[in-house]
Amino acid sequence: MDSELIQFQMEAILGPDSQPFQTFISNHWPSSEEKRPKAEWMFNMMKQKDPESIALKLVDYLGPSHDIYYRERCAGLLHNLSVSAQAIIKSMIVDRISLEEPGFIIQELLITVWTLIDSVPADKTWPELLPPLYSH
Repeated sequence: MDSELIQFQMEAILGPDSQPFQTFISNHWPSSEEKRPKAEWMFNMMKQKDPESIALKLVDYLGPSHDIYYRERCAGLLHNLSVSAQAIIKSMIVDRISLEEPGFIIQELLITVWTLIDSVPADKTWPELLPPLYSH
């Protein structure tokens, strides 16, 4: 793939217009197995090139104003981010858990929280991550 085209697609997906991101999310785990590798490859490229932007975009799409389909996919993708990207959005994840109804989205967010806790060095603590684990 042409690197300029890839860069253009990544900028569109992570940009202010919501449609490219929604299209990307709907293609990430498509029913067609032929589209899935391309979507996974693009997601991995975004994680490497701009982990903060993809993390913030995923968290933004957890909000109730978005369709449950997109929210579930974003929640699942969050725990596939690097620990450093998750750390950037940890307070947002904790806030989202406190507002969310029990269900699949909560389960995916709790997996993300466990990933964060598991990655914390023994000499550091993130006490704000523990209450959500015990309240659900």
